[in-house]
Amino acid sequence: MTTLNDDALVAEILDGSEAAFELLMQRHERLVYRVSYGFVRDRDDALDVTQEVFVRAHEKLATYRGEGTFRAWLLSLTRRASLNWLRRRRRDRAREPITAAAAPAVAARQEADLSRREETALVLDELSRLNPRQCLAVSLRYLERMPVRQIAAALECSEGVAKNILFRGVRKLRERLGTSLEIGS
Repeated sequence: MTTLNDDALVAEILDGSEAAFELLMQRHERLVYRVSYGFVRDRDDALDVTQEVFVRAHEKLATYRGEGTFRAWLLSLTRRASLNWLRRRRRDRAREPITAAAAPAVAARQEADLSRREETALVLDELSRLNPRQCLAVSLRYLERMPVRQIAAALECSEGVAKNILFRGVRKLRERLGTSLEIGS
């Protein structure tokens, strides 16, 4: 069963195979987690969103028509679930009293490691400040190495629009982080 492609696994799942769903979940759980983390910026929240995405995917699998890739369909679910999570979190935070949150202390083993972590945190922080579509496009392209065609499917837009979103997101990141930012292709 591990040699089956995603569409064949979907057919197996629709025929009632839970093992096929487990395999499909294992194939894509890291991607879903990383994309959801790019939105929610918290490990536990990203795990919750990932679980929610797979529950929804199982419930809505019959709506997958095979147009485009399963991966793009799943990323579309991930994007929606992440944005819904952020909306719920904003509503909940608006109801909470404001308190000062203590930042956890970080013990760096090496100065270079600390510098790299700080730079990564800065980039991820600025990435999370992009609008959700730009954040997803940049994350998929540069963290997941996904081609523009699949990014367009995940964003539910044309390739030209996806390229435009990607270009604007990278440009904003470069402006905010300065010219030292080198985003590879």
